[in-house]
Amino acid sequence: MKNYQTQIFSVKYNLGELKKRLKKGMVIKGRILDCADGNRYILRVWNYNIYTESKENFEKNDEIELTVKQIEPNLVFDMHQQNSFVDPKNKQTDILI
Repeated sequence: MKNYQTQIFSVKYNLGELKKRLKKGMVIKGRILDCADGNRYILRVWNYNIYTESKENFEKNDEIELTVKQIEPNLVFDMHQQNSFVDPKNKQTDILI
């Protein structure tokens, strides 16, 4: 029988200080701490744990590149896996030689 351990992440609902540090178009890095149902994730960005969702599929511990699309009224990121060899716009794979 497997021993499953529950992890608890403190998710910050007041992102005011984080929002002050961001500018639209900025590219930052984050990490997926945990995956929930329906493409929902706990995302770690600059010492903030954020509960978010995405159309993309990610796995726990994936390194994510985020482009700030909107700051107010809600924080919106364009998320994709860091070091991906697939262009997120046209889904074509880069050729590496």
